[in-house]
Amino acid sequence: MKKIILALFLGGVLGASEMVVSVDGAKFEGELFENESANAFGDRFPLYARMQPVSKDGKYFYSPEFIPGKSEKISQIHEGDVVLYDNRYVMIFTSDFAPSHAYARIGRIKNPANLRQLFEKNKVSIKFERK
Repeated sequence: MKKIILALFLGGVLGASEMVVSVDGAKFEGELFENESANAFGDRFPLYARMQPVSKDGKYFYSPEFIPGKSEKISQIHEGDVVLYDNRYVMIFTSDFAPSHAYARIGRIKNPANLRQLFEKNKVSIKFERK
């Protein structure tokens, strides 16, 4: 019972599918959660974008296509989290913090080691694809 509750709390991890996130050629394994936003985002794979700083905590890119889903107040963002803001802004975070905005969880990078270092550049090229 505890595992089920934890999985629901983490945004639907039980139905997660695998993805690969490449940042300037460096590949990271990730999970794409099982929810409306993640499913719609995954339907666009392979997806290429240029990400720019959202803050000292991560990068974002603007999706020209509306990505459906319901945002909710998240109590904690973790390094490697991939989230959607305002149904158009896809964000990846490089630190843990308590956010003030509502997001829809899309997925996460499983082992975000070196992600912060790659994100030190102003803009990075990124590719999302299914594994």
